[in-house]
Amino acid sequence: MAKLAELIKDKPAVTSKILQGASYNEIVTMDASVTAALQHFFQKHGCKEDFNCYCLIAKSWNEDKNRFLQVLQPMLQYTDDSQKVLSEEKGMQEYQELLTALSDTLSKDDFEKCRKQTEIYRNYHTIREESQYLWESLFEICRRLIHHIEMILFGNQSGDIKYLFYRELHTACEEGVLTSQLQERITLRKEKRHYAEAYWNVCQEAVLRNSSNEIQGTGASAGTVTGSVCIVLEPAQFGKLKKGDILVCKYTDPEWTPLFTLASAVVSDTGGSLSHAAIVAREYGIPAVLGTGTATSQLKDGDLIYVNGDQGEVIKR
Repeated sequence: MAKLAELIKDKPAVTSKILQGASYNEIVTMDASVTAALQHFFQKHGCKEDFNCYCLIAKSWNEDKNRFLQVLQPMLQYTDDSQKVLSEEKGMQEYQELLTALSDTLSKDDFEKCRKQTEIYRNYHTIREESQYLWESLFEICRRLIHHIEMILFGNQSGDIKYLFYRELHTACEEGVLTSQLQERITLRKEKRHYAEAYWNVCQEAVLRNSSNEIQGTGASAGTVTGSVCIVLEPAQFGKLKKGDILVCKYTDPEWTPLFTLASAVVSDTGGSLSHAAIVAREYGIPAVLGTGTATSQLKDGDLIYVNGDQGEVIKR
């Protein structure tokens, strides 16, 4: 994405259009080299989802190319060349420098144990990310199959098929028809769903809400900063975040990484010291307070807050 963003930045007209919220279909008519680069990117990485563990409700970049342009916006806004994404060679060089520094503080045996354990974690992380992308690729295929089945059984793609349990769907496929009994179950479940969601939200608020100006969480990346709140709940809102804002969100995943190039700190409702937000915040050297429960509901855009990543606290000024 960093390489793609650099290529697009050399095309001011295209960059301006993307930042203004132009659609993918508009962008691909503007410049042949940008179109080719985007198509190549989607061929290699297009299965990345917005909700990477939810097979049916997720959408990949292939399925929603406009969302990818929204994800790209922060990288197009970012102009600080001093913190560009490291090349693999530069990253390995810095890793070796860290190992050298560590070897000076540990005994030979302790250093060797530490080095081996670190290599295990590094390899595991690569395997984890690769396997995650593989299942996202399979989920995209599953969604195509589900949409095809839905067209056969329902004659449309309303999404109602998602209210069936697997066994019920399997029975409908075997019979080749959606029975009145299954249709009644779908209708009932649709009617009750918003009650279940509302009850869940009320319970969560009751347990986690703090009436004071102080919000507690897990200090996941050290440091302190005072700044203005920017609440981002979905990729469609990525363009809201400006350089120096404090990102306040429900969660982050790899798709949200470009926002960390602009944010001065991150506060999230979920997550812990080993979550995506924590790891990336530490990489970029910005404070992070995670697992607050209700930061997105207790704060609003423009609030001035103090974030203490050492103590895991957020205080409204």
